[in-house]
Amino acid sequence: MQLSDDTLNVDNVIYVFDDRLTLVEVNDAYRKFAEANLADPQFLAKFGAGCKLLDVIPAPLQPFYTDLYRRALSGEVIEHDYQCHSPERYRMFRLRLIPLDDGRVIAENSLRVDAALPGALEVDEAAISGAYVGASGLITQCMCCRKIKAATGAGRWDWIPMLIASRDRRVSHGLCPVCLELYYPERPHRATPRSSALSVGI
Repeated sequence: MQLSDDTLNVDNVIYVFDDRLTLVEVNDAYRKFAEANLADPQFLAKFGAGCKLLDVIPAPLQPFYTDLYRRALSGEVIEHDYQCHSPERYRMFRLRLIPLDDGRVIAENSLRVDAALPGALEVDEAAISGAYVGASGLITQCMCCRKIKAATGAGRWDWIPMLIASRDRRVSHGLCPVCLELYYPERPHRATPRSSALSVGI
């Protein structure tokens, strides 16, 4: 069963997946959001209809989202708020998973908050190299809220719009303490998970 044009022709990002966690349908808003927010011009070829849903999600977040998707496939309506910021804007989205009669699930992503980034810092390349590049030569960015970990400063995480916009090759993704607590409240938080995967927030 294909979704109607009325369902797919909306501004909210919509995708549909089946019990194998495979994307079977995406709407135009999904395509437009990918084109406007993601660096990889081949994103839609890799992560459009037919791809595995978990391939889009960074490894440390896969257990969390697998649980949400499986609950939805079992018939539960799920709502989850998540952050997906642009270089200039603080954006909070709501993911709503709605089971369909044919065993598939429709995922709707709606924008809930759109505001100026609080406490954003304008820094130059010298300041980035001095304050945010760690001993390994990498910059640690939270894969959820996109804050950058200061190399010194007792665990401080800052908004650096320049790094969100540039997608610096030195960036390695992890989870800041706030997002780690949000996604994995039951785990001891002695270490931050690391992943080289890009957080796309869908």
